[in-house]
Amino acid sequence: MYTSYFNDTDTRFITELSGGHPYLVQLAGSVLYNARLTSSTSQDDLDAQAQAFIEDAATLFGRMWASTSSEEQMLLMLLALDRLQGKLSGKSYDLGDVDKVLLRYGREVNELARRGQISRTGTSAESIKIFSPADEWWIQREIESGTRQDLRARERLVNDLLPTRGQANSVVQALRFVYERKEAIANMAEWTVKVARRLALAAAGAG
Repeated sequence: MYTSYFNDTDTRFITELSGGHPYLVQLAGSVLYNARLTSSTSQDDLDAQAQAFIEDAATLFGRMWASTSSEEQMLLMLLALDRLQGKLSGKSYDLGDVDKVLLRYGREVNELARRGQISRTGTSAESIKIFSPADEWWIQREIESGTRQDLRARERLVNDLLPTRGQANSVVQALRFVYERKEAIANMAEWTVKVARRLALAAAGAG
C-alpha cells in the first residue's frame, strides 16, 4: 500500500522553499523525505533538514549567479538587501528609490523574470522578489562572505550603474552594513526556513 510521507503543508513548504524550480523541488523533497524516514518527525528536526537543503542548493545558486550580467547581479543584490531591511538587530538602512531603479532596468528585470530568477505581480519593489527565499539568503550570504576586494568591486558596480550618486552611496552603505554582520547573516538561514514554513501554513489554511 502506498504511504504518503508529506501532508498538504509539507508540499506547500517544499514549493515555497524551492520557488517551484524543478531541481530544487526534487532536492527539497528528497531531503525532507529522508528526514521522515531516518529521524524524528518533529517540526524542529524537519526545519533543521530544510536548512541542510539550502546548503545543498548552493551549487545551483552559484551557477545561476555566475550566469547573470553585472546589471542583473546589481538588481538581485538590491532586491535581497531590500528584503533584509530591519532583520539584522532590528536596524535598517536607506536604499533610496528602489522602484525607480527597477523601472530604469526594466529589460534586465524582464530577463530575470523570463529565466525564473525573480517572481513578480507588478512593477514595484514590493511586488518583485527573488524566486526562492533560499536563493535570496544565498545572495545575502554572497554579499557578506566575500573578501574586501569583492566588496570594493560591488561598490564600484553600484556606483557605475545606479542613476544618482546619492542612491549609489546609500546602497554602498547597505552593502558594508551587511558585509560586517557575518554571523547574523549565517543565522538568517533559520529565519528563511521559518518564513517558508509560516507561508506554507497560511496557504494550507486558506486552501
